Parts: sequence; C-alpha cells; structure tokens
Amino acid sequence: MRQSYLSNSPIAVQVVANFTIDHEQQQSWTYRHVKCQGQKKALLIGINYFGQRGQLRGCINDVRNMAAYLNEHFGYKREDVVMLTDDQQRQLSIPTKENILRAMHWLVKTAQPNDSLFFYYSGT
Repeated sequence: MRQSYLSNSPIAVQVVANFTIDHEQQQSWTYRHVKCQGQKKALLIGINYFGQRGQLRGCINDVRNMAAYLNEHFGYKREDVVMLTDDQQRQLSIPTKENILRAMHWLVKTAQPNDSLFFYYSGT
C-alpha cells in the first residue's frame, strides 16, 4: 500500500493505491479527505544554474515566494521549511545530490497520518 498527501488546500486528499501483481496487472485507487492537522514540513529547491549554459532566472525567487506563501496562507513555520538554492554560502544549503537526498529523508522520516508534507522544485 502506498500513501501520498496532496496539500493544495487546507483539506487534502489522501490517495491510497493498492497494487495487485498478476497476469492482468490490476490496480485500484481509493480517495478520502483528510484534515492536515499534524506536522507541516516543506522542502523547497531552486536551481538557477549560475554560470552554466542554459542558466535560468527566477528559480530562487520562486522558492522564496513559495516559502512566504506557505507561511502566510497555510501556517508553515519557517523552521519547518528547508530551502536548497544554488546561491547559498552554507554547504548544507546547496542543492547537491547528497543534500537533496538528505533533505528528502528529513521531510519524510517522521511522517504520520494527517501530516502535511510539501515538496517544490524550480529548475530544469
């Protein structure tokens, strides 16, 4: 059984997928509304690829704007939002493969029913 929480509103939808492996490859989905009254955590990643061919503009701003939006509209605490951007001086805040995997583990390691976990990526 696999569960994911989609939190684009104060009331999220819990998606439960039950997979049966047989010669017909059947799968079934069940949806139910849940109240996201548990812990709120967010991982936001923005990569502009400074100095590289195909450098982007605005990805870091997207992440900062999303952090403010989650805080103002959904009550995410600043200490429960991890931002990885490629303009950081602090090594642990740069979006390397290792740091992204570490941050994803942080996001899900204590997840409980009714928590609201948010992942956002801006880049290519």
